[in-house]
Amino acid sequence: MGWMKKHEKAIVDMGAPLGKTKRVTATSVASVRNEVTGYTIVEAESHDAAAAMLVGHPHLNMPGAYVDVLSVTPIPGM
Repeated sequence: MGWMKKHEKAIVDMGAPLGKTKRVTATSVASVRNEVTGYTIVEAESHDAAAAMLVGHPHLNMPGAYVDVLSVTPIPGM
């Protein structure tokens, strides 16, 4: 809760844990595994600033844990 409180102005969507994955292709739907276990959406000045915000996140205290930081790319013309 401390990390959330510290960054509450930047948190757009606290997110949630994620469950089972289905992969949809042009020809099929299949159950697959991936390593994504949850998400949070933050707003930051840059990709680097967003990554810096996650330093010290409590999930990083779990053995082998990591956080991937992905940027949202605007859709041209929207």
